[in-house]
Amino acid sequence: MSSSLITRPLSMGELLDVTFRIYRKHFWKLVLTAGGLIIPMNIISEVLGFAQNRYYFGGGVEAFMNGETTIPFWITGLQVIVGFATLFIALLTGAAIIWMVNRIIFGEAPGVVQSWRAGLRYLLPYLAVALLLGLAAGIGMIGLIILAIIPCLGFFLMIGGVVFFFYLYVRLILSPMALIIDDIGPIDAIKAAWRASKGAFWRIAGYGLLLAILAFVFYIGPLLLMEYWMLSSAMNAPESVIGIATALGFVINIINILWTPLYIAALVLLYHDLKLRNQPGAAIEQRIAALEAAPLPAASPETAAPSQPETIVTTEEPPAPLENAVSGAAADAISTPGDESAAELPGEDSGEVASEEDAENQ
Repeated sequence: MSSSLITRPLSMGELLDVTFRIYRKHFWKLVLTAGGLIIPMNIISEVLGFAQNRYYFGGGVEAFMNGETTIPFWITGLQVIVGFATLFIALLTGAAIIWMVNRIIFGEAPGVVQSWRAGLRYLLPYLAVALLLGLAAGIGMIGLIILAIIPCLGFFLMIGGVVFFFYLYVRLILSPMALIIDDIGPIDAIKAAWRASKGAFWRIAGYGLLLAILAFVFYIGPLLLMEYWMLSSAMNAPESVIGIATALGFVINIINILWTPLYIAALVLLYHDLKLRNQPGAAIEQRIAALEAAPLPAASPETAAPSQPETIVTTEEPPAPLENAVSGAAADAISTPGDESAAELPGEDSGEVASEEDAENQ
């Protein structure tokens, strides 16, 4: 793979910024990956729902309220089959989007069909992770069942179950990302998500809260308003209930197709961020990057002026030339009276000369 878009740990704002940039740049590819397979199944489901509503409300609202309507078995059977097929396609689509976003992060340009093939390869492991997460959620919410049997005891168990469910949700929400990004098995994916979330519980919870706010603004909020408007119209015009229910189903599917790639891309980036943070030396690298990005302090006039070299003044006289030193030393040696060697040398030479002259005269 080529270099990643994430080379250092990012803040929550930076993660969301990168998420929106990926979503905006690859919008049509992501949306087509999310809806290319699910839209046909939604159309079949809506057609079956329309036929079901015709049987429900064909005799009027009063007949429906009195339980005088029946639905043919073939409609119910087809709805069950389409429901299971839609579930498997939704899992395949989710795995395909995770694989696509992960390749986009590393600078690649995967195609839609290529992503669907990768999603098909991870379908069964992805389903296993979903079942394990569902089992953990069921254990956490077991207090609701006890609440129906023993109200007093069940209430406290329900509170504990909610807390336990929230804890597991935060620690294991990145398991599908670990499954596909690290290319590991379901159990190893849960372990990897658990390790990645160690020490980052509140960071993941805060990031999930930001995603929940975005979901309410762009997904749940408009959907509730549209549902309220459609139901109000249905109350004013009971004969239009079937058409309004069908239109509402299409709107829900479209909004879900638009929201799913953005949500998955945000979680994929979060998993990469946590992996970088858990690498040895990541905190030091982050501090170095922050220091490099920080502006340098302004230099003061004293520090800005170049310092002049300091001149050293001495009062010592320069040394005498070598010739003067030698002549001075010779004069001292001849004229010094206390020097015996200097006085005896001339005397010895004169005595020897006088003895030689006397021998010649004789």
